Amino acid sequence: SWGEFVPELESADLSGKTVALFGLGDQQSYPDDFVSAMGELYDLVCAAGAEVVGFWPNSGYEFNDSAALDGDDFVGLALDQDNQSDLTADRVATWVASIKPALGL
Repeated sequence: SWGEFVPELESADLSGKTVALFGLGDQQSYPDDFVSAMGELYDLVCAAGAEVVGFWPNSGYEFNDSAALDGDDFVGLALDQDNQSDLTADRVATWVASIKPALGL
């Protein structure tokens, strides 16, 4: 569970570090907090000074709310293996290609 690492993240100095987030969720079973944990991680790494890259548009998803939204974008790549597994490979490939320059790759 990523929750056990929260104390480390709260005391970390991520200044000058670039971070890209992704989250797995089920937008049909949990439409009111789809990939919301990714939003919690975003808040933690930002508070620690990281620059977050890899925002992802929320179009193509069906959910009510998410703590991982910043405007119309997720704060990272949102994946739903339960309901949209057929889109995962293309989403990952597109997202990875988009973050490579920011990661120096």
